Amino acid sequence: MLGWMLYVTVVSALLAGAAWAAERSAETRRAPTRLYWTIAIVASVLLPIAVASVSIQAPGVGGTAEHAAPAVAVPLRQMTSEVLAPARLLGPSRATANLDGVITTGWAVVSGALALGIGLQGCLLLRSKRRWRTTRVAGVEVFVSETLGPAVVGLLQPRIVVPRWIITAPPEDQALIIAHERTHLDADDARLLAIAILLIVCMPWNLPLWWQLHRLRLAIEVDCDARVLRGGGDLQRYGETLLMVSARHTSSLAVVAAMSEPRSNLERRLLRMLSRPAKFAWASGAALAALSLALTATAAKIGPPNRTVSVDVATLDRYVGFYEVGQLAVISVARDGNHLSLRMTGQPSIPAYPTSDIDFTWAGAGVRFVIEGAGPATAFVLRKDGAADEMMPRTTQAAAVKFQNDLLKRIERGAPDPKTQAAVTHAVTALLAGKPDYSQMEPELARRVRGEQSFLPQLQSLGPIQSLAFSGVGPTGNDVYIARHADGASRWAIGLGGDGKIRTLQASSWP
Repeated sequence: MLGWMLYVTVVSALLAGAAWAAERSAETRRAPTRLYWTIAIVASVLLPIAVASVSIQAPGVGGTAEHAAPAVAVPLRQMTSEVLAPARLLGPSRATANLDGVITTGWAVVSGALALGIGLQGCLLLRSKRRWRTTRVAGVEVFVSETLGPAVVGLLQPRIVVPRWIITAPPEDQALIIAHERTHLDADDARLLAIAILLIVCMPWNLPLWWQLHRLRLAIEVDCDARVLRGGGDLQRYGETLLMVSARHTSSLAVVAAMSEPRSNLERRLLRMLSRPAKFAWASGAALAALSLALTATAAKIGPPNRTVSVDVATLDRYVGFYEVGQLAVISVARDGNHLSLRMTGQPSIPAYPTSDIDFTWAGAGVRFVIEGAGPATAFVLRKDGAADEMMPRTTQAAAVKFQNDLLKRIERGAPDPKTQAAVTHAVTALLAGKPDYSQMEPELARRVRGEQSFLPQLQSLGPIQSLAFSGVGPTGNDVYIARHADGASRWAIGLGGDGKIRTLQASSWP
């Protein structure tokens, strides 16, 4: 989710740059500019969705579905490196799933709050509208409010609303004010702003989109000013009227097209009206137009994260084979149509989809194959969110079969590794004391346990260990022990690395 949001933000920033360059190019020709910002806003929302929809996406990427082994009783907390633990090596990252959930919830809350705020603003506008009276100003029927306006309000039937003080303003000023608002009506600016705001509500975290809305509001007013002046308005008198309206302005709504804008925008509008075409303006205009096209092309070319590509069968076949996971397990890689299928000892197969000739991905993880020369891959690097990369060297089919047979014999025999009982007793005792012994853990497991201390109170609530009994060998080769506590029991699966340190530690508990 976070990667996709970053992708959308980058695309929006590029489109904002393209709209800015197009706007500056149009200014050299004294042409309208609102269209460029409208296109940028719509494209910032729809282009990433369209590109993603026509791309081949790896199923499950960014999802939260898990293929974990069945839990025993109530999950306590997995205290293991997800990269190194066979029971979850190929499963999606819990950290990724949790982060995606937080982001999705926050997104929904912010969008909902914005939608609610806009809805309340609309209700207040309707309530105020009941108190407005109608009159004619400069030959046009308008609403008269106490403070709101001059502006265009309403989406189904847009109408001009002016503040009461305009009724007593000089006729020349009234004519210019009404002419300005009539141009908003003719251009459907109120509906345009409403659509832009609705799109931002859909992606409130997209900061470039907010800037695009700011520039669209300015462009709408600049285009409106130009139409008033082309219609015969006096430049000096019109500028003075804008200053007068700005000085008397007291309230506005975010969703209406209004003559009065923030002072910084008013200054820009006045400067635009007073500016004159520069020498060689055509050259700078052409350069800016070219820049706009280049930025637009770049935005369209960028692909979403984890977009899959087509890899030929011969390349896929170079990756087929068996790969070692230390002394813990073997991963078999097979070709399945246009993608690969990975299966680890004791786990179901998981499809992996290509994102490049050597990179393959699934939910929350991926692999990169190591190629030396024209032969088969010599290894692959397992990459998983929040964990260190792990190199998995290729092994032979005979070695993989021997490993599998040895594991099956060990599971059938049900004999524990002589070192695991002492290791799990020491590890659990240290955890119960609130002092995990990281020196007896491999670095990745130690890092995980340091970052997941919230399970300790629940474990400590079971009380000290009264007995520890071997239960059997798990499907991935871990030794499983049942610990009896004063107030419950816990189940532990433990695996040791070649140096005798704990590489895998998984737990569940029940009262």
